[in-house]
Amino acid sequence: MIKIINLEKKAGENRIIIHNFNVEIEQGEAVLVKGPSGCGKTTLLKILAMVDTYDSGQYFYDGRLVKCTNDMINSKIRKYDIGYIPQNLHLIANLCAYENIMLSLRLQKNLSKAKEKIYEIAKYLEIENLLDTAAGRLSRGEQQRVAIARACVKKSRIIIADEPTASLDEEGRDKVMKLFTHMNQSGKTIILSSHDRVNENFISFEIELLQKES
Repeated sequence: MIKIINLEKKAGENRIIIHNFNVEIEQGEAVLVKGPSGCGKTTLLKILAMVDTYDSGQYFYDGRLVKCTNDMINSKIRKYDIGYIPQNLHLIANLCAYENIMLSLRLQKNLSKAKEKIYEIAKYLEIENLLDTAAGRLSRGEQQRVAIARACVKKSRIIIADEPTASLDEEGRDKVMKLFTHMNQSGKTIILSSHDRVNENFISFEIELLQKES
């Protein structure tokens, strides 16, 4: 499914964020990305989610080389194959939570039973009473749950989640991890970074990134 060969990403001319990185991820695996702050976890997940480019090496998705984020085929993969939960969430502040979640279904033109799907996942994440509230008026933890719902409500093959439980309490974290576990057991690939405790039985393997010297 995903194969990365000798991938390198720089910040400017001198700072290397990711160097000589290699990994293969098969459909249905669950992968935990670990490492200290600043080691490149967010950058790696952005590249895997096809919202950022890399400087050298190769990224293959289903045997096809991925390079440019504005490529029409890559855009189609992002739309239909990937549910992405970025660390900064990327919610539209003046839209209500319901419309933020609905956006992923509108982009896929997957509106069959959309309302039922949204309310089902909102109820599970305990945000069903917040669906009419503008995203900009929600707390950080509430916004995080909206972003999780937006990614998980759509049909996709992969969930890529960057610190998806960072602003949640223990009960909220457990619910999200149970959701990811259920989705993985249904055949969906899960790639996430987290500083929180993750059930080792859920994870196929870990990727540990090291702090790069400046």
